[in-house]
Parts: sequence; C-alpha cells; structure tokens
Amino acid sequence: MPPRSSERVGRATRTPPRDVMLAQAGEGMGRGWAFGLNEALDQLGAMIDPLIMAAALAWRHDFQLAFALLALPAAVTLGVVFAARFI
Repeated sequence: MPPRSSERVGRATRTPPRDVMLAQAGEGMGRGWAFGLNEALDQLGAMIDPLIMAAALAWRHDFQLAFALLALPAAVTLGVVFAARFI
C-alpha cells in the first residue's frame, strides 16, 4: 500500500472513534464545547510544538532536549482535559 493511501486508512480508522468518545464525553458539558475544546487544543499544539522544537534546537542543538521539552505541552494538555472532565 503506498504511503499516501496508508495514511488515509489510518485517519479513517482513528477519526470515527475519536468523534464518538468526544460526543460521549461532552454529554454533560455540551457536545459543542467538547468538540471546540478538542479543536482548540489541536490548533494550539500545532502552533506551539514547532516553536518549542525550533527554540530548543537553536539554543542547544540537542534533539533529546527538544523532544523532552515537548512533554511540557503534553502535560498541560492532559491537565486541561482532566480539569474539563471534572469541572
């Protein structure tokens, strides 16, 4: 299977289960809010993560440090998700 089609198959198998989980998780707080939060976190990560990588590589020229620093936004994201779940 060519890389492009395998990427499409992977996306097709990930997206529907994610949407179902978001819909079920959003029943108490509102489905629109749950989908909006998911989209906002996705866009935030798409913007901040490359900036963190570029800054770490410019500062220390060390890929290990750059990838380790990506644990910070991941921890913040998990914290927001848990906070949204229990608020």
